[in-house]
Amino acid sequence: MRVIITGKTSYIGVNVKKFFEERGHICETVSLRDGAENVDFSETDTVVHCAGAVHKKGGNSEEYFKRVNFSLAVETAKKAKASGVRQFIFLSSMSVYGDRVSVVSADTVPNPVTPYGKSKLLAERELFKLSADDFTVAVLRPPMVYGKGCPGNYSALRKIVIKSPVFPKVSNKKSFLYIKNLCFFIFYLAENRKSGIFFPMDGEYISTDFLAENIAEAVGKKIKISKSAGFFINIFKNFGIVKKAFGSLYYDESCADKIDFIDVKRAVFETEREEKTGGAN
Repeated sequence: MRVIITGKTSYIGVNVKKFFEERGHICETVSLRDGAENVDFSETDTVVHCAGAVHKKGGNSEEYFKRVNFSLAVETAKKAKASGVRQFIFLSSMSVYGDRVSVVSADTVPNPVTPYGKSKLLAERELFKLSADDFTVAVLRPPMVYGKGCPGNYSALRKIVIKSPVFPKVSNKKSFLYIKNLCFFIFYLAENRKSGIFFPMDGEYISTDFLAENIAEAVGKKIKISKSAGFFINIFKNFGIVKKAFGSLYYDESCADKIDFIDVKRAVFETEREEKTGGAN
């Protein structure tokens, strides 16, 4: 199998490339900074589209997100289809559901509120218009992805766990996704040339305090999971950054594509071991 991954320096793209190559497949990463026009997609079985604009401090204009996450994705897919590529895998996001939902089911209607989420949903809809018998489209809406060197919320949580002796006990419920589980799932989609919308997550639901407790154990630190601290968090858990960290957000059983390639406890320990030793994912 020959695979092209867009987003040469993207966190997910770098890991997907390594995963495919370890299993004997030809895999190339390409940059789309100058568009898709000069990319050679000939003799390629699958394109995994990881290129895109993500949330940045200070934000970006809606036009910027639309150009990068929507227009560039569609342009790339059209070029790939015209070149004979048989499958296009698009990395979308759970952000297409907006910030007013805590449980996503098969019947939940997307309602993005950020320029990022809106641009991803626009791309999804346009890409499916290109779908045909000889050009399948698979869309993934992953929740928070974590692993060694990952950007975003996991790194922030890890810093808090390392610095603080106490962590609030909060009975929330979340879908998370370990980077190697995501790579495994993308590999499965490519091998079987799957199409449709997918909702990948780790094989179990977890709470933020459970994840924090496992990070602490993995780094060899004692931490107290406090019900008292959790009481105060619960008062404000529907607001801003507290909601993002301690509110519930998960795919329910009606739609979740649970991946048991690596369980959560092992995933956290692998992440921390690799952070400590500098090992690659």
